Amino acid sequence: MKKLLLALTIPVALLCSCNNNEFKVSGTVENADNETLVLARAVNGVWLRIDSIKTNGDGEFSFSEEAPDFPEIFRIERKGQSIYFPVDSTDRITIKTDTAGFGTRYTLSGTTDAEWMMRVDSTSRELAKRPFGDPE
Repeated sequence: MKKLLLALTIPVALLCSCNNNEFKVSGTVENADNETLVLARAVNGVWLRIDSIKTNGDGEFSFSEEAPDFPEIFRIERKGQSIYFPVDSTDRITIKTDTAGFGTRYTLSGTTDAEWMMRVDSTSRELAKRPFGDPE
């Protein structure tokens, strides 16, 4: 019995030790050569910076952080503008934008929740441009 328990414990321990409990957000900001981006999360209604990184010569970046215990909203900041995205566990989120449209024109991919959040943000921006009471 002890041998069976040991035989079952070793593979489970190996699987657990190989499990990468991180989420990753990466992407490209066109025309952002060597610019600083900040990763932040909301804690009790306050945005806390948890990491920063410089884009490479092609505007590419990548953050990896410990996966949250429950779904949370994070954001990437650049020069006072932000792109918000949801993270649930070990998600892999991709952001594509440029310096002119950072925070307003971007694409999120990697999860259905991220894609929906992008659509809601885009629709909200379009609706905000309309005069109050205009049905179309």
